[in-house]
Amino acid sequence: MITCLLPDRSGSFSFRLRDVAEAGPAEFEMPEKILAISDIEGNFGGFSSILRSSGVIDSSFNWSFGNGHLVLVGDFFDRGSFVTECLWLIYKLEQEAETAGGKVHFILGNHEVMVMRNDLRYVHEKYKRIAGLSGFEYNRWFSPDTELGSWLRKKNCITKIGSTVFVHGGISPELLATGLSAQEINDRLRDIIDKPFSEQSPAIDSLILRSNGPLWYRGIAKREINSEELDRILKHYSADRMTIGHTIFENMSELYGGRVTAIDVDHAENFANGKMYALMISENVFKVIDLLGNTTELQKLQD
Repeated sequence: MITCLLPDRSGSFSFRLRDVAEAGPAEFEMPEKILAISDIEGNFGGFSSILRSSGVIDSSFNWSFGNGHLVLVGDFFDRGSFVTECLWLIYKLEQEAETAGGKVHFILGNHEVMVMRNDLRYVHEKYKRIAGLSGFEYNRWFSPDTELGSWLRKKNCITKIGSTVFVHGGISPELLATGLSAQEINDRLRDIIDKPFSEQSPAIDSLILRSNGPLWYRGIAKREINSEELDRILKHYSADRMTIGHTIFENMSELYGGRVTAIDVDHAENFANGKMYALMISENVFKVIDLLGNTTELQKLQD
């Protein structure tokens, strides 16, 4: 049994290590309800608080969302000081959700992949100090032969649930032009995470890992593509809607007439002010949920 002590002696939770299953599929049936959140960046207090107020966990950090799905749309790494606590809670909830008939989807963002590829420019100073004192370099904490590193390498960067595609950055016209399915993109990313670039690297590898790939692309968030291009992207994935993180908005918002939901908001600032928000999807209705469990409409932005 492993016990994770929480920040400021606010409690703990325990779990068992398990055999990590092989990578899962890219597509899932629509459940009764979904809670989605992105870009937590090591903010354990905010993360656990919104999970509790949304009914995903109970006061003891146990899964209480039944057959619902929790969708984590990337960037739980870097900047914040409680990254590992967030990861171990996700690891724990993943197993409990499966037992209850639910699901946890941890979708990779650019910061997860950066750390796995030893790009540590945004790592919190706390972890640099711990790594220095322990003599165990930070990127090695998540190498393929560690528990969390092996677990992370099984995750998707694109997941479709019902008729909604969830992806951290977005899907660019350049990625669409490859003709690859979500499953093929996920498999390709898993294959190249630990490989260095060289002049002989296929162009698709560079595309997946760089600015026009699913981890980094901001063109949809910035509304740099037109409605017809978005329609072609959604049609390729047999989807009606896309949910993205990565690019901060003042409020969780609908773009392109509701076909895109942008859910990256400034969680650090919000939590410091006693607020947190997540996306709740129930009966195909998309709402914002807060720390009081109240739901409100998404902000509708004009294109």
